[in-house]
Amino acid sequence: ILAAYYGFDRSAIVEFGASPWDIIDFKKHSFKFKGKIYPLVTKLEHSLIQLQKLYKEKKVRANNICISTHGGKNTPVTVHIINSFFKEGIHRFDDENINWSDFNLQNIRNSLILHLYRAGCSLDEIAYLTGTPIISMIGPKMITEEMVRNSGEKSWRNGIKSGRLKHPFDKIFNS
Repeated sequence: ILAAYYGFDRSAIVEFGASPWDIIDFKKHSFKFKGKIYPLVTKLEHSLIQLQKLYKEKKVRANNICISTHGGKNTPVTVHIINSFFKEGIHRFDDENINWSDFNLQNIRNSLILHLYRAGCSLDEIAYLTGTPIISMIGPKMITEEMVRNSGEKSWRNGIKSGRLKHPFDKIFNS
């Protein structure tokens, strides 16, 4: 969910998991992370509530949202745990010998970025949500330069028609 909805990469997922529970505001259905306030989507909220219940049932004292237990000691999740989920854990779903090699965090994030763009989000909005540098969004497997030009052309035409769009030098060159 963190990768597919918010565009978090491995390090952000680890940092979120290592965060204290007080970053989450269940009453406002949001969480504050890295100086941004994110909406808490239902599936994530449900998962976090279930995780709290599990910790309570097992009498686990966890200051961090996601922990790993080794030798009776609780530690925050690490990038190795996230990697092992994608390398080993996901293959449990391999009912029909599906090639899961493309199911990785980078492809999930790339897909999210492309879907956000196609849904009408601007590059700066996508950069804000996902933390992905705009320059990294442009590429053959993500948002192509042609897509950006076509979107810019549509926006420019709509702006001219509605009277909203003004070139910054319009007064200089059209007076």
